Amino acid sequence: MYRPEADVDGEDLVVRTPEGKLLEVQLKGRMTVDQEKYAKNSLWMLFPSTTFQIDPTREWYLVPHDKLYEMLKKKHGEAPAFAKGWHCRTVPADDRKYLASFAINRASRN
Repeated sequence: MYRPEADVDGEDLVVRTPEGKLLEVQLKGRMTVDQEKYAKNSLWMLFPSTTFQIDPTREWYLVPHDKLYEMLKKKHGEAPAFAKGWHCRTVPADDRKYLASFAINRASRN
């Protein structure tokens, strides 16, 4: 159960990796970066590749915010709307290549 009173400095939940490391995570419905809210807080962003569909091929990504921000800044940094952040409803194919190493492994789901 999500408890909004636990949302501190953008942290929605804490995830334990298979190695036992705890990650502070911001859960989003789309690929999102926001320098004002999330930069330099060691936050990880958790988001799906597409909007909700009954489609078992939809991927989820768990990415450090600052790495995601740098990737998107290289691509969209000149756009006036990128000044503080960026979001995208569907992860573009070329971004999926970069994000492949951050995809949550389906094989580990039981």
